[in-house]
Amino acid sequence: MSISHRFINSDGLIPTTIFDGGDADMDISEEMEEIRELLYETIKKKFPRGVASDHLAKVYKEAYVDSGLGPELPSNWLSQVKAAEEFEAQSRGPLTILFVRLHNGPTKKTIAPSSVVSPSPIVSIGKDQTTPSHSPIQLAAMLSQSKEVIIAGSQVIVVAFTHSNDFYIRLESSHDELVKLKNHLKSEYSTSKSLSTHDMVVNGAYALKDSQGEHFRIIALSPPTLSSSVQCFFVDIGVRGSFPLSNLRHLNCESVEMCSTLATRVSLSIEKEDVHSALRHILFTHDENGDPTPTSFEIVSIENEDRSGCRMIEIKDRNGKSIHQLLTESVQGGKENENKEERGLPSHLNLPAIGGVSDFDSWMEMGAMGVDGMPRRPFLAHAIYASGPGEISLRQASLDPMPEYLYDRLNEECNDPSSALKGLPQPGRFYAANVNGVWQRVQCVRSSKIDPNTFLLYLVDVGAFHYSRPSTIRRLNSLSPFKKMLIFKCKLFGVSPMGAADVWSREAQMAVNDFLDKCDSWPVEVVPRSEWSGWNQLNAPSLPLVEASIRSREGRDLADWLVYNRLAQPSI
Repeated sequence: MSISHRFINSDGLIPTTIFDGGDADMDISEEMEEIRELLYETIKKKFPRGVASDHLAKVYKEAYVDSGLGPELPSNWLSQVKAAEEFEAQSRGPLTILFVRLHNGPTKKTIAPSSVVSPSPIVSIGKDQTTPSHSPIQLAAMLSQSKEVIIAGSQVIVVAFTHSNDFYIRLESSHDELVKLKNHLKSEYSTSKSLSTHDMVVNGAYALKDSQGEHFRIIALSPPTLSSSVQCFFVDIGVRGSFPLSNLRHLNCESVEMCSTLATRVSLSIEKEDVHSALRHILFTHDENGDPTPTSFEIVSIENEDRSGCRMIEIKDRNGKSIHQLLTESVQGGKENENKEERGLPSHLNLPAIGGVSDFDSWMEMGAMGVDGMPRRPFLAHAIYASGPGEISLRQASLDPMPEYLYDRLNEECNDPSSALKGLPQPGRFYAANVNGVWQRVQCVRSSKIDPNTFLLYLVDVGAFHYSRPSTIRRLNSLSPFKKMLIFKCKLFGVSPMGAADVWSREAQMAVNDFLDKCDSWPVEVVPRSEWSGWNQLNAPSLPLVEASIRSREGRDLADWLVYNRLAQPSI
């Protein structure tokens, strides 16, 4: 996956709302503010599902106090944390469990089927198992043994793709069969009762209805979580996602026997790791709305399943070109140029070659995208980072492939000895910093009030904060043509926290991250619902901001899905 398109998880990143004002009775001294920031980062990075307060204090001491990076926790630190709206405390017997959360303000499936691919489930029935006839386990075994017949000469389409050596195809002619199956499942589903926790069997086959009313055959990959969600593998489309247990129903034998499992897990004999982005553009075209449409291919050869249930294939397009020929043409530039034109690359962007003149001694100046130039109609964008429904960082897909050039050039320049930092970073100036192994453009906010050799940075192409030491910071090339911050901020339209609360639950925050992460670098559709304005947040640049609806490439609406799963309530 391209670095520039990758959705970034929150490890080590601090959302902008950590700087919002809290309760008037809180200790708002600089030292306590920084302690809260360090505790927030620790919980977010190491304990996203919560941590006992005494264990957190121990981890904090080892990470910051013993290393000299932070002060001792004051005796009232727990009450100070409880008073801050960024934290949530729950009492469980003698323990206090701490979580992090965010404001519901203009500050950052369980999803429906996405392009994240799961290995085909391996289903077996033990000798000591005494399941009744056509139990979920037996139905799953029937599905695993009943595969669509694909031979040389078959016309196929890709239904789920992540990697050249692990994706799913189905016969192009099976579309009508899939529609018939869904209609049958819909009829069956309407007369079935929902499952209880005790009814569901891991690796069993069930029927499922998603938030759009579509019906599928699935394999349950996990037991229900505490929030009653189940990891599901969609056997006919090759994807997976987490869904509420209440969405599952028992599957009858007729639904298994009426058609074979339609998705087949396959692999191409391609060893190079840098061709997967180009391969996507070959396997999928884009319609006039920018939505991906699978391209039809002919099977040249197909081998038997290996031990993991995967089949090696060779394919060619309708012009008789093999996948290797198509990839060669793409790498040589022909296909890339076509994609730039199809995706409407802005004419004002001049894509520089890697290399060129550098000046690391002058200060780099940088600005955000202008509000007046932001789209008013629905458009495609890459999700970059999210800390919840109220703060999502995205980048317009129309800028592609410029961000790839930016990251390639930034990586090259940061490895140039001339970019080494001279002295300490200056607040307000722009630099590059190595964050989780990737060079990012950043703005220095300030030095740590506890450790002068640690600096709070704002990642201008991500939209979050991060603490870094000077050894990981470089000067930017002031002659670089990349002088715009690429992202904009989005607040999810039409939803608010459950129960009229003013903060989002951690489950809603994690669900948004899960939804966007599973888009797997595919752009989402952004539908503006407000006028564009400025993102006014303490210590952060004024980026473009819009309230908008967000939909995955399968058409799943993020706000609708949150409401459907009782993680948000309609606000309109």
